[in-house]
Amino acid sequence: MTMVWNPRTLLVGAALLLPGGAIAETKSAGQLAYETHCVACHMVDSRWVGPSLVKMVETYPDGEVEAFLAWVKNPGKKDPKMIQMPAMSHLPEDVVTDIHNYVVQVTEGKVEKRGRHHFKGFKEPERKLPYVVRSFMPHSSPASILIKLPGDLNACWDTEACRFRYVWSDEKTINTSGRGEPKFGAPPQYRETAPSLWSFADGVKPQFKGYRLIEGYPEFDYAYGAIQIREKVVNGAEPGTVLRQFNLLGVTDGIVMDLTDEGVAMISADAGRLADGKLTLTREEAASFTLNISQP
Repeated sequence: MTMVWNPRTLLVGAALLLPGGAIAETKSAGQLAYETHCVACHMVDSRWVGPSLVKMVETYPDGEVEAFLAWVKNPGKKDPKMIQMPAMSHLPEDVVTDIHNYVVQVTEGKVEKRGRHHFKGFKEPERKLPYVVRSFMPHSSPASILIKLPGDLNACWDTEACRFRYVWSDEKTINTSGRGEPKFGAPPQYRETAPSLWSFADGVKPQFKGYRLIEGYPEFDYAYGAIQIREKVVNGAEPGTVLRQFNLLGVTDGIVMDLTDEGVAMISADAGRLADGKLTLTREEAASFTLNISQP
């Protein structure tokens, strides 16, 4: 029998029986969604990357689900000492409502702890590839997204810097447990190293607007001033290849992408002129083009 994971699906039946007749703990839809989308940054009673759930429920108590929904779709920055939460507008409203219900329930009677607390890792539920999950990643901000692709390929996209970081294929390459600084066990096949990817980005802070899933593949939406960018990450036709499909709006002149990298992968583009690690595109070419990251 094939079982399809769904963030709103509860375990079949009221409980599962363990050997000896013991009853296994079941998880609510809200807890499952929290463990999938939120736990990398938010702990129940301890401040981590983001505020604790205890602190969160002070702002969005029971009955304030509409305000909670609005914040998740278009978050601002309440605490200047913390990174800004990326938009989670890809989540359906019923899933966000389930998360809010869980936040209210799990924090009842709890107070926020003080001092240093370690992130407790959790086991990812089985899911059909491709899928995305927020995770702690090396050489990237805490608000990073791990992209799991078919063909044993993984990619990191940084929502704080609004840019693609690297590609690797070994599942054991990165420690994302949250215990200590995550590190590479082996170098990735491809890692971008240029300080700035876009020629129009110097001195301009990017704005992350969220992402949507298209058949499981993420399409990121961000902007530099008046220039709107959509970047979709998918598998290429050949095994071991990753495609980055771009659509830019608001470009008024030619642009240059600095694709300086380290690793063994090869980079090609279906538009513009690629030389010495830099891709030069006319205004017309920048409207829609694709980068191909392939193994040698």
